[in-house]
Parts: sequence; C-alpha cells; structure tokens
Amino acid sequence: ERKQKLPRYPMHVGVITSSTGAVIHDIRNVLSRRWPLAEIILYPVAVQGTEAVPQLVQALQTFN
Repeated sequence: ERKQKLPRYPMHVGVITSSTGAVIHDIRNVLSRRWPLAEIILYPVAVQGTEAVPQLVQALQTFN
C-alpha cells in the first residue's frame, strides 16, 4: 500500500553510505555515465563501528 513505482529516469538518487569510501565514488562514476542528469543526495553515515547502526537507522528514517 505504501509502495510507489520507481521512476524510469530518476532526477534524484538518495545514497546512504560513507562520504569517504569507495562506494560513493563508484556510484558517482556509474551514474554520471548512465544518467548524468540525476542528482545524488548523499546522507553520510558511519558504516562500521558502534555508531553505524544508529546512523543508518536515522538516515533511513530521514529518506523515508
């Protein structure tokens, strides 16, 4: 009931990951080649350690 169809050509893509890790660089690289008009909205979080889980939960709640 809450599910929405994903747009065929999104203009904004939300990413929850470390701002300094390889993941965000890979995502930017692929997205710039495949859909350069899309804007990446980064929610930087710790992906390891004791702060990772609360930060990830907060990020998901924010994006949702």
